[in-house]
Formats: sequence, C-alpha cells, structure tokens
Amino acid sequence: MPLIAIVDYGLEDLSLIESALFDAGADVFPSSDPEAIVGADGIVLYGKAGFGDAIAAIRELNLEQYLKPAIVAKKPFLGIGVGMHLLYATGRESSTGQLGERYVKGLDFVVGSCRELPDVDDYGFDFEIPHRGMAPVYRDDRCNAQILDGIEDGTEFYFDHSFIVPTGPLIKAWSTYSITFPAIVNFHNSYMGVQFFPEESGEAGLQLLRNFVMLCANADEIEDLKFQFGPAF
Repeated sequence: MPLIAIVDYGLEDLSLIESALFDAGADVFPSSDPEAIVGADGIVLYGKAGFGDAIAAIRELNLEQYLKPAIVAKKPFLGIGVGMHLLYATGRESSTGQLGERYVKGLDFVVGSCRELPDVDDYGFDFEIPHRGMAPVYRDDRCNAQILDGIEDGTEFYFDHSFIVPTGPLIKAWSTYSITFPAIVNFHNSYMGVQFFPEESGEAGLQLLRNFVMLCANADEIEDLKFQFGPAF
C-alpha cells in the first residue's frame, strides 16, 4: 500500500480527497511538514482556493522549495483543481474567484498562464461562471496518460472552476463548457493534473485515483531528495 501525502497549506477541507484516496488503496495523510511530504511515495496538491492565495500559503510554509525538487525527481505528483493550475508558470485568480490585479508565479513546470473561463461562447450564448457540475472528458488523440486506464472516453467527472489552464502538448484530455478547455495535463505519468474533482465524481473518479495510487506503488524509489537537491531549489 503506497504512502501518499496530501499537501495541507491551510486553505482546504481535505477530508473528501483523503477518504477517496484511502478507498483507492493508499495509505494517505495530509501534512504541511515538507520532509514528510517528500518522503511519501506520491504527492497530491488539492485546491479550490484562488491561485494567488494557494501559492502564497504554500510559500509561507516553505513548501515550494521541497515540492519542486520532488517533482523534478519524478516522484508521482497529482494536482487537483487549483493544484493543477499551480503547475503552470503564472495565474491571476484572486481569492474571490475573479481576475486578480497581477500575474502571480506558480510552480512553473508547464509553460503558460491560467486564464478565465469565458462566460460567452462563440455564438454569443451566456454561460454561468463558475462552471459547476458533471461534464464528459474526452482523450486527446495522442493520449498516453495511465491515469485514465480503465476509464471510457466521454466519461463524466465533476467540475467546479472559473479558470482554465492553457492548451499545449502536455494536455491529454479535454472537456467543454463555453469553450473546449483542458481537463488533464500529464508529463510522462510523473506529474499530472486534473481540472475536475475525482473525489466528487463517483466510480470514475475512484478509478482515476486507483490509477494514481498504482503509479505511486510502481514508481522507482527516490532516495534522499533533501540531500540531492537541498531545501533551496
């Protein structure tokens, strides 16, 4: 049973995702202790808070300087919701879910800036923001993301968001609301992110988490991250 750490930066209720990961077969714990987090077999970064608030809380706890080496070393990492957005270079989502005054630097593993989900489509029809509810997710033609193993194309997952990540070569699945937007980002089944919330997505979400747990169980052992990279990455 792999040990998975959920990053607890103090802004989220982690009880549902913790329970779902346990049901998916993980020994799971929430923590703000950086050495405990990087010592786990896998890391989950969960978020419904604004981009700026989330990354500020992470930096206040000195977690970024430990998370980044762990991700570089290819320790399995899953970003959920805002946790997916934080993989990107910058974002502007404020604490109110609106567009902030300035861009804030994220973890910067994927090029690009997170942006608002449009409230009007190409035909002029209005859409309520945030986007909340079940919606189908479709694989990209080049999708090789193991996190989707055993999940049929077009399966619905639960979304709750006002912002989206940019398109790019690491996007492996899509969904549609006012526009078609990225639903899954995946880099060599090492670090990955999902726009939806698997813990609120029924059996499909549980299967996705099972796949992540399996990736954690099968990952190559990474020894002494602190020694290799140091706390100041």
